[in-house]
Amino acid sequence: MVTINVNVVSATTRYPSRAGGQYGAAKTSVTDLAPEASQAKPAAIATQGRPNNAQNQPLNDAEMAVVSELKSIDSEVRLHEQAHLAQAGGLAMSGANFTYKTGPDNRRYAVGGEVQINAGPGRTPEETLRKAQIIRAAALAPAQPSPQDRAVAASAGQMEQEARAEIAQRAATAKKLAQSYGSTDSPVSRFIAQA
Repeated sequence: MVTINVNVVSATTRYPSRAGGQYGAAKTSVTDLAPEASQAKPAAIATQGRPNNAQNQPLNDAEMAVVSELKSIDSEVRLHEQAHLAQAGGLAMSGANFTYKTGPDNRRYAVGGEVQINAGPGRTPEETLRKAQIIRAAALAPAQPSPQDRAVAASAGQMEQEARAEIAQRAATAKKLAQSYGSTDSPVSRFIAQA
C-alpha cells in the first residue's frame, strides 16, 4: 500500500479599501466592516445596517456608498481568484472559495477568497520542477498579488530550486558513472560470452 501525502497551499486574499490602499480586511469610511466578518463562514455573517430590507425601503446615501464599495470589492475578489484558477490548471483542488459580507441591501458580496492548490512534490524532480513553476505562476497571476500570494510564490521558488539541485546532482552522478565505464553517455555491460 502506498500513501501519498498531499500538501495544500491555501492562499487567502484580503482586498484593499479605496481609502487606505493597504491589504487587510476591507473597510470603508461609512461603515467599518468588522475583520471577523471577512473570516466568518457565509451563514455566520450577520447583516449590518438595516435589520431587514425586505420591504424594499430605499437606501440612504451612506448605505448606497457601502453597497457601491462592496460591489467593487466583490468584482475585484472574483477576478483575483479567477486569475489564480486560470493559471493553476490541474493543480487546483477545487474552484475558488469565498467569504462574504452582507450589505445594507441584504445581498451577499465576496470580500475574501482562496484557491487551494496541490503543492506536493512530484514523482520525479522534473515533475516537481514543472509543478513549482505552475504554482508560482498561479500565485502571481492576479494584477495585484496579495502578501499571501507572494509568500506562496516564494515557497514555490524554493521548491523549484530544490528540484533543480536534485536534477543537477543526478546529472553529475550519471556523468561520473558514465566516466567509470568509459566515455559513453550511459553504462555499458562488459559481459563477454566465452565459448
